[in-house]
Amino acid sequence: AAYVYSRRKVRTGPRAEKHSKMVRQKLLTAFEIMDVSTLDHLTLDGVQRFLGGLLDSGKKAKTRNDYLSDLRHFADWAQDDGRIHSSPIKSNRKLSRLDATKDRTRRQAVSWERANELAAAMIQRTAQKAPRKTRDQYLETARRHALIVTVAQLTGLRNNELASARWSWFDLKTETLTVPAEVQGKSGRTT
Repeated sequence: AAYVYSRRKVRTGPRAEKHSKMVRQKLLTAFEIMDVSTLDHLTLDGVQRFLGGLLDSGKKAKTRNDYLSDLRHFADWAQDDGRIHSSPIKSNRKLSRLDATKDRTRRQAVSWERANELAAAMIQRTAQKAPRKTRDQYLETARRHALIVTVAQLTGLRNNELASARWSWFDLKTETLTVPAEVQGKSGRTT
């Protein structure tokens, strides 16, 4: 039944087949762990234990919610298709979605102090690792990399903007930097 369910047209486009395989694999994994050999063995208690086991094994709330969603859709499909009398997990309050935002690590901007530390560490590490004969050349490269980190920190340039940067973008008199529209992807921006 999991194979038949996953083959129905849930999505269209180039990633539809990949999505079908992923859903089928998740369902087969869940059924194997819950020891569901026939649809009659799909129970609310088994689903609760399975979902709790995911969290106990260190999986994130988002993974648990994805499994819950796939299992619910499968059970609804099986009921609509006449394969089971009623869905054991349809709209059950015991199986609510968990707040997955707690699991997300929040990205934070690099502080000015941390950017300086990174730049200094680049130069120091290069000085330690560079061969004696070419140390000056290596140090010059490290200083350039440190300058890139500093410019990125001061201006907020994105990677592609930093890689495409030209001296003509910098106006030292007004202390501004103008990124052309073709590099930014939208209208040009000034920092």
